[in-house]
Amino acid sequence: MTDVRVTPQRWLWQPRTKPIRLIEIHATRGNTTPEKQKQAALNWVQSPRNVGNLDGARNIDYANPEWGSSFSHVIGTDGSMGTVLDDNQMPTYSAGYGGVGSTYAIDEYAISYELAQSQAQEPFSDKLYDRLTTEVAIDCLKYGIPPVMISIMSQKGDVPTGIVRHDRCENGIKLGKTDPGVQFNEVRFIAMLKANMEDDMTPQEVRNIVRAMKFHSEDREGNQQESVTTISKWFGVLKEHQKDVDKHSAGEAHDHEIPAGRTGEA
Repeated sequence: MTDVRVTPQRWLWQPRTKPIRLIEIHATRGNTTPEKQKQAALNWVQSPRNVGNLDGARNIDYANPEWGSSFSHVIGTDGSMGTVLDDNQMPTYSAGYGGVGSTYAIDEYAISYELAQSQAQEPFSDKLYDRLTTEVAIDCLKYGIPPVMISIMSQKGDVPTGIVRHDRCENGIKLGKTDPGVQFNEVRFIAMLKANMEDDMTPQEVRNIVRAMKFHSEDREGNQQESVTTISKWFGVLKEHQKDVDKHSAGEAHDHEIPAGRTGEA
């Protein structure tokens, strides 16, 4: 299992100017075996033929590239990851604007993950789920993104926060996208993601998630009950930990064990 970093064509990214609020999930899909999908995706972002804009005759304008197909990371069937962009670089594009009147592109606010899959009915590998949930947990904790799947049927107005599939956002629906598709097991993904996050969570990260969740629950009704329940559980853990900190400061014993790495204590 080897991780790699590649340099994409310059028109496939822009400096990120907006806060990261989303994780977006895609599948590669291509005419190779599953094991070759990661490398094929990395080859494509390095290709000078990866151009999406058209000239006046409606032909691909290779002479004046402005955008193409891009993403932040791709995860292979063996659990290895290829990185194309840093967090401060926005893909142009993996999920762009929606329909008429759309006010934002998904990519403007998202870290974009491609998952190795050669065709829609092919299951995603166990190692791929392991690596994806590990990496997304890091992102969620870093940027205060709640571990919930959301749909963005309209890319107008307030930007929600959570994890969105390409086939469940306005851009993907407009373009007829079907990835990551029926083989992407959301229940498994979210369960593994939460487990990774709860193992590594600090009190400040809980506070960040709670603030993000408040915005999400006010702006998007889908997933609200499940999301608030999960965040409430974490908030309860935070309060219990604060009680223990207070007792520790007063020379009393802790009521329950929290690993030092979770609290920042020595």
